[in-house]
Amino acid sequence: MNLNDPSLLIGVSIISEMHQNFQEGNNDDRDHITNLSLVINGISGYLETIKMPKAECREILAELEKYGKKLWIDYCVEQNEYDESEQEIREDSDYLFDYIFKHHDYPE
Repeated sequence: MNLNDPSLLIGVSIISEMHQNFQEGNNDDRDHITNLSLVINGISGYLETIKMPKAECREILAELEKYGKKLWIDYCVEQNEYDESEQEIREDSDYLFDYIFKHHDYPE
């Protein structure tokens, strides 16, 4: 994959700004991850309109999701308010991110 693809670079820039806003306390986890999902889905729609090959499109979207997820999980580790190990936080946060990203809501 071309790491200089404009779609990837724009997506990383948007996700970085969204994460900065999240860290400043302007929304909660569910809202933040849902917004990430919506941005990445929007980029997906754009990539389809420009007829990007499906394999390349999937790679870009996966990279964007991975980037947003890493930022959020690292933040969760930094904000550890409980006496959980870093591994526990990463595992719990990984599950929570994936669930919210897909369903736009917390697990029941």
